[in-house]
Amino acid sequence: MNAQIKTNQNSNTSTIVAVALLIISIVGVFVFLLPQKDNLDSQQSEIAIKQTELQSLKADIVRLENLRDSFEGSEVTMNDVLNLIPASVGESDVIKTIAELTTDNAVSLNSISFGQLEDPTLGVNTLKISTNISGGHQALISFLQDIESTSRKFVVENISVQQLQDLLENMTLTIEAYYL
Repeated sequence: MNAQIKTNQNSNTSTIVAVALLIISIVGVFVFLLPQKDNLDSQQSEIAIKQTELQSLKADIVRLENLRDSFEGSEVTMNDVLNLIPASVGESDVIKTIAELTTDNAVSLNSISFGQLEDPTLGVNTLKISTNISGGHQALISFLQDIESTSRKFVVENISVQQLQDLLENMTLTIEAYYL
């Protein structure tokens, strides 16, 4: 009978130990593994976002490579296009260009002012320039011809001419310059 009691005690002890280990295992799952599941879910959503961004960047690369390839073998180079439509506004470059053109054509630069227009549908931004110059008729015409042939893309939108004394003219121009 002693042996049977010892066997029952060992069996009860084994059962208690097994139940305790089972409870500890279940608590361990809730304490350690469930928070890791939330972390895993958030990381999986971040991976999905990054994959979407990667696909978008790959599409941009393909578009730019196709654009580059379209320039190969043509008379117009990418540098020509970049000079026509620079990446930044470059007001100082615009002022320098206009000042050089007035000096080269012997006309006086009386005033210059700027305003920026952004139109996302066009893909390029516009720098509106209002300027007032004065000089002889031929010098003003030469200035206009030079502004049309500069390396940067300028469009003369509006011209107003006023006759001054001594065969001089005053010209007010509205010019557009473009940038990306």
